[in-house]
Amino acid sequence: MNRLTLALLLITISLTCFAQPEQDQIDSERLLATEQLELIKSEALQDESLKKTTQQRVIELIDQAEKWLRQTNKLEGEISQLSRIIEEAPAEIKKLRSSIGPFDTQDESLQSFIKQSELVEIEQRISQQSLSLDQAREQHKEQLATLSDLLVGSQQINNEISEHNDILNRINAESGNFDEGENKHLNQARQLLLDSRKQLHETEIELLKLRLTNQNLLTNLTQAKRDATTAQIGKLQSSLQQLN
Repeated sequence: MNRLTLALLLITISLTCFAQPEQDQIDSERLLATEQLELIKSEALQDESLKKTTQQRVIELIDQAEKWLRQTNKLEGEISQLSRIIEEAPAEIKKLRSSIGPFDTQDESLQSFIKQSELVEIEQRISQQSLSLDQAREQHKEQLATLSDLLVGSQQINNEISEHNDILNRINAESGNFDEGENKHLNQARQLLLDSRKQLHETEIELLKLRLTNQNLLTNLTQAKRDATTAQIGKLQSSLQQLN
């Protein structure tokens, strides 16, 4: 997974249920594929005519197919999360922009706290504010990295889509082209391995296209988050100066 994918996952927004009927269909299809894999594995293990080496090879192929199905499941979760982020982005951008405003460098409530508090309470407040400032700075750094990737990421995403399509073409060419003289369990395992790999790359393309078509919106969202975090850092720095 590249840095852009990881960075986009850092965008955290309150989410609502989205596209449930389609997800139910996806889950049903995946369950069927998992059952097929387990069935082929079970039949191979129970076939006493199979050599141990052939049984082991079937198990290895099925295990790899199950691994790819788990990766597909994870990607579908990312698609669902990103879809919800995109759906809520306009409202979130508006909310973030409205929250950014000038702050008082001589906060009256903070000044009152300083006058009325013991030294130990002020020190605790300084410690809390310092921790919040460190966290805000780290978040700001991540947002800048996300924004940098978004601003230059179109060509990269298109290249990745092309790479996945090339792999899909090779998978389609291999599909079904097995030696009929080979054991049926082995050929079935090979086909399921190809099917699971195909599903993985198709899902990768779906995620990449979703990101590509909504790149401007995601860029605007990240910029709004960056600006809000910048304002938060300034406010925390001002508070610490007054506390010290």
